Amino acid sequence: MSLHGFAHGAAQSWNGAAVTTDEPAFTRTFCHHAFGGDNAFTNKLSAAMFQLGNSYLLCRDKPVCNGELYWVLIEPLRDHRKALDGFAGDRIGTLHAPGLRQIIEHLGDASIWPTPFAGMDAFERTAIREFVVASEMETLACRRGVAGLSLRAGQAVSPRDLRALAAETARITRRFSDLWLTRNKPSRLRDNIKRFRAVETEAKTLAGK
Repeated sequence: MSLHGFAHGAAQSWNGAAVTTDEPAFTRTFCHHAFGGDNAFTNKLSAAMFQLGNSYLLCRDKPVCNGELYWVLIEPLRDHRKALDGFAGDRIGTLHAPGLRQIIEHLGDASIWPTPFAGMDAFERTAIREFVVASEMETLACRRGVAGLSLRAGQAVSPRDLRALAAETARITRRFSDLWLTRNKPSRLRDNIKRFRAVETEAKTLAGK
């Protein structure tokens, strides 16, 4: 997604009006040049990328593009003040449940992402994996957001749903870790894993294990 953002910024500096009036066309053009493949691959990849990149528009009444859903991924469900390492901020409480459910519907289907084609370079194959994992992480964040809003409103969340959140958090931790180590050093990974495991434990505790 960062490469797309860099290209988008460069295009804005050259011909901003053209980019702003047809954002999906820009993403299709980016996918065509960055990944190659036939039109079907380009169209499928660009459509999924566009959904992923614009999901933040749905999660709040007043959207803020600042990685909001990552923070939701590591915020305690019941009380944000109990976050690990003194993390402060109530992100879940500012979310919009209907929008979260839309994101889950859009990104929760792994089939929206195309399969890498024969002959695709390793760098691009890894990029596709990154998109898929980012999509899975946003879906989990939205599921956590819906559960957190319910708990904070005094509504019940079933032990089954809480255990499912814990299990999905554990799965995402493994997926994220494998992908991180493909291109990065392990030092900062440990910080992320610690936070993921803290919210996994909380979900298990709320479910009564």
